[in-house]
Amino acid sequence: MGTPVPQHPQLVSRVLDNGLELHVLRNTTPADRLQVYLEVKCGSIHELEHEQGIAHFVEHAVFLGTTLYPTAEAIKARLAQLGMSFGADSNAFTDFRQTVFTLNCCLDPTRADSCASAGRADAETTPRKRGLSTRSAQPPTPCSSQLSPPPAGLSLTESPRVTRGAGGRMTRQRAREMQGVALEAACELLYQLAFEALMLEDAVGTERGAVLSEEQSRDTPDYRAEVASLQHMFVGTLLPTRLPIGKRDLIESWGASDLKHFYRTHYRPENMRLYVVGPVDAADAISLAEGVFKGASAAPDAAPATPLPETALQLLPPSSRVVVHQDELLTQFELVVTSRVPLSPVRTVEDIRLNLLDGLVMHALADRLEAVQQAEAAPPFVSAGWGYEDSFRSGCGALTLSVTAAEVREWKEAVVAVAREVQRMRVHGLARAEMEHTCQAFMRELLVQAEQVHTTPSSEMIESLLECTAMGQTLMDSAQEYDVYHMLLHPPPSSPHKPITLKEVNARAKEVLQFVVDAALPTSPPSKPAPKRHPTKQGAFNAVACRRSPGIFVAAPLNLGPGLGADSEARAERLVLSETDVLGALSEALSEVPPPVVVDVPLELIPGAHLRDLAALAEGPCFVERGSPSDERRGAEEDKTKENRSKEQEGRDDEDGRQPLDAGTINGGLGSKTPGNTSPKAQSQSAVDKRAPARKPHKRRGPPRHVHAESGVCQLLMSNGVRVVYKQTQFECGQVSIQVTARGGRALETAHKAGAVTVGIQALLGGGACGHSAEVVGKYAELHGVDFTGNVNAERLWLRSDCGVSGGGLERGLELMHLFLKQCVNEENRWDTAACERAKRDYRHGHEIMQRDLDLLVGAKLTEMMTPDHRFTQPLPSQVAALDASDLGGSVARQLVRGNVHVAVVGDFNPQQLESLLLLYIGGLTFPEVSAVTSQEGAAAVGKADGGSETVNPGDNCAVRPCPQGGCGGGGAGEGVDAVKWGRLGESGRVVLKSGAKRAVTALALPSAGFWGRMPWDVLDVERPANAGEENGGSGTMSSGSQIVGGKRKQPEGEGPREMDPLLVERMRHPLWCNRVLNLLSDVIENRLFQEVREKQGLVYHISFGVKQYEYFFQHGIALIHLNPDPKKIDSTIAEVHKVLADLRGGNITEEEILAAQSPLLNSLRSAMQCNEWWLNRCVTVALNNSGVEHISDLLNFYGSLTISDLLEAMRMYFPHMSPMWEVVGVGGDIV
Repeated sequence: MGTPVPQHPQLVSRVLDNGLELHVLRNTTPADRLQVYLEVKCGSIHELEHEQGIAHFVEHAVFLGTTLYPTAEAIKARLAQLGMSFGADSNAFTDFRQTVFTLNCCLDPTRADSCASAGRADAETTPRKRGLSTRSAQPPTPCSSQLSPPPAGLSLTESPRVTRGAGGRMTRQRAREMQGVALEAACELLYQLAFEALMLEDAVGTERGAVLSEEQSRDTPDYRAEVASLQHMFVGTLLPTRLPIGKRDLIESWGASDLKHFYRTHYRPENMRLYVVGPVDAADAISLAEGVFKGASAAPDAAPATPLPETALQLLPPSSRVVVHQDELLTQFELVVTSRVPLSPVRTVEDIRLNLLDGLVMHALADRLEAVQQAEAAPPFVSAGWGYEDSFRSGCGALTLSVTAAEVREWKEAVVAVAREVQRMRVHGLARAEMEHTCQAFMRELLVQAEQVHTTPSSEMIESLLECTAMGQTLMDSAQEYDVYHMLLHPPPSSPHKPITLKEVNARAKEVLQFVVDAALPTSPPSKPAPKRHPTKQGAFNAVACRRSPGIFVAAPLNLGPGLGADSEARAERLVLSETDVLGALSEALSEVPPPVVVDVPLELIPGAHLRDLAALAEGPCFVERGSPSDERRGAEEDKTKENRSKEQEGRDDEDGRQPLDAGTINGGLGSKTPGNTSPKAQSQSAVDKRAPARKPHKRRGPPRHVHAESGVCQLLMSNGVRVVYKQTQFECGQVSIQVTARGGRALETAHKAGAVTVGIQALLGGGACGHSAEVVGKYAELHGVDFTGNVNAERLWLRSDCGVSGGGLERGLELMHLFLKQCVNEENRWDTAACERAKRDYRHGHEIMQRDLDLLVGAKLTEMMTPDHRFTQPLPSQVAALDASDLGGSVARQLVRGNVHVAVVGDFNPQQLESLLLLYIGGLTFPEVSAVTSQEGAAAVGKADGGSETVNPGDNCAVRPCPQGGCGGGGAGEGVDAVKWGRLGESGRVVLKSGAKRAVTALALPSAGFWGRMPWDVLDVERPANAGEENGGSGTMSSGSQIVGGKRKQPEGEGPREMDPLLVERMRHPLWCNRVLNLLSDVIENRLFQEVREKQGLVYHISFGVKQYEYFFQHGIALIHLNPDPKKIDSTIAEVHKVLADLRGGNITEEEILAAQSPLLNSLRSAMQCNEWWLNRCVTVALNNSGVEHISDLLNFYGSLTISDLLEAMRMYFPHMSPMWEVVGVGGDIV
């Protein structure tokens, strides 16, 4: 049977007497959260013909009330007592073969007791789902606020306490008791949902509207294509006829009795699994769960479920060799070749061996396809790849080759290009040097995961446990996986397993890619199956029924026209696709192909001698006192001297460090031979670390670090004007995130170069750097485990490097950052023209997709109505096409000027090493002065920045002037940045897609306050108060149109002064009061909208409210409402929304609503603060503002101190009225 792989050491499983399975996994990250899932082994394929969709409806209905909690409100209240919100911390989804209920529990009762009721109640909280499952995804909608409340943690320490008492820390025994209380409560709630649901007729009738709204919102072009693919590949099975969402006419016909019958039939203990993952003792958890569920049994009047027929998931040949699915709303051509194979759960070392072989082939092929893309200005495809995946939901594994064409007209060229690389891999396999690189990169990725074995979040572990258990696969931790994979590459002398060889990998490549040949050139099947490789994998790729029956699925638009309007349809050219054409394109690629050309990857992208000479200079980079203009100016002069000296070295250093990687001798295996007492992880890095001799650490010179005692955030300033903010954490073991940010973004784009920054940052990332090609840079980053990305928004531009510390990863991450920054600021570095053309074409593709996506069109239309300003609207493809490489490069370089470059670093690093490397790689760069980069159109936006408030002082030499915290006059922008041009408030618009499903999308918007509390009075339909903008302080109160005088608020003319609570007055003087109170107020408003419009009226499936607040260049904020109403009830739904908002604007907010929003918000803040991502965002903010770190420590207490008075005051100040609003309605299908 092969050598079994080790099971996760913390996993304990048991089956109760009533058949319920228990699986408990102890995991201590995070220390204050517990994940509890209940899986019902019943999904849509268990439905009868007249029950299609009932499993999903039942999933919704169990949350409408149970015996112990008779209403949905009672269930929400119980969740709040456990420190959970409905939707974020409690959820559910239905798939083909399972229904799963999930709880994310808080283990600290001091947090849970502060709640009185829960927030949103939605079994699936978002309209778009992952695949055909009803499982929630979190895609951003075009009208979403994109506002995440600034999260916080339990404390500013690394290890949160479980509870606190008068004596300080809880004892370990007390902590264990509280964990048991939380687990028992979670199990008790799941027991109620699984066995005691009421499903009352009135509640079911109301929830039916939400289910139908979800069915409508799901019917998108991509969803229809996925359904067509399912019907092609799974012909003869139940999957194509049992989609989880079900059929609309059946959903409308069911009553409560129908749901109860399905519930009693399938919700039985022997048909369930309970999963518990968190910082709990396994024995205690099993005992507690058994105590709750031991009495569970099937309903006495329930008959057993009808067994699935043998054909439910059988492997049959596809319905035809080629199926072409065309849809008017599709914008791209995609071809997928699929061969289904039996499931191959991983249980033995032999299974891992095949996974390793497949992984190496997939990795190498992906590199080759990426190289093809990067070699041309107009590559024929935008994405492609081969892969193998076992899928429990479909009951089989699948070999797939996918191709997405760059241009629909050139789909044949795309298919040929990708299939030719597949044929090259199948015929020639990997070259030896390619194998070395692939193995090292593959193992580097596994090493990064292994290093985080003790910091992997429980939310990820429970997902792995759920999948492995359902498939009958052995769950291992990441360190165990790494050890097994490493052993197969470097087996010890006593191992019975032979090392992986190049010959074996190439044989596997030929085997697993044969299905592409079979699809294009079918031959008669052999008389008998090929021999099995071993008992568990069963040589699945050689099985006759699978290998000889691959299918080809094509999804493409109907027309080649540019748009969907009546005029464009008249000009559209019909896209004609036939089976002969598709097979012909594949066959053309399967001709003779030459061997691959392997690109050498250098040891270092920056010659080591160059950096050493730079560091040795007496005037080398150093740290200076923050906020010292003289030091910064002296640093600028030193930078110029260093630059001149370093240029003298470049001539002789160009060839340094360009030798190919030496991965050791391959004698039947891979990698260098290492002593037996060397750790596997060290062995895996042996080849990676064979560089030039280690450099002498660069000594940090300058003043002491400015460290915030409570948070541990450190601030520094380098002599070249770069500000550095970092925080050392251990949330993700061995991982570091480095972000370089510049104020600017789209705010500095000019009208005749709209889109230059957005497209420019993508061209930068796709074009290599400083003479190194994109392929070399990409492989170098891959080899060292560095993920290098970048992006831009309305007010910022940033580059980011995520890397591991081990094996020199931190240095390599900073080395890449150095190269990309130098590419921008050094005028001698020309931008890759091909990369610029690819970036412009990618933008055009995205614009074309938007024209056929109802949600995106509604968002674009709303933005156009709010403002025609080019900095907020999407540029036309013709505008982007007119940009050249100098426009793109100049738009980015213009923002990377002295005083406007800020570095934030968060992760598990050594501070001294980090500072040394920062000086070496970032401190040695010379950023141009403002005058050196500004052209006429950009000069107005660049200049000195003054201190905007008592807490924000960007410095004397800031290159790009943002909007000061306390004031940006009526112009609505920072100095030199044009004011926002607003549309007329109250305008409405309509977007119609004449084809597609019957669905509706609605977006509403209203001006509100910016981050610092400033209001866009010039667009609001109210008279601007005389004293608005006259005050310059951090507080939002100073920008509201009223002034606090002696504890009284001086109101605008016509209103008398109001007495105010002194504590409220004090809170309002906080510079972040506006931002924080609007975060909480947004949740209160969204909860009310959800309760009234979704729960009570059943008018929508999804509704959201949020405020997007601009911070640097623009003074305003935008309140956004997004909903998916029933197409027949659009007007009545919008009217109900306005009714709710008017009620809130009138001051009708209750204490209970505050608590219902406050507790989930605080819990989300606590959890988020235990993540690197949250701290990175905070460090970026501190760096950009040159202050504000002290406000991190008061975050939780401040949110907890907000009262109904704060929210009522914020409602008066920042929402002078809730009507009129901008309004856009989008409709699809044949709706008029």
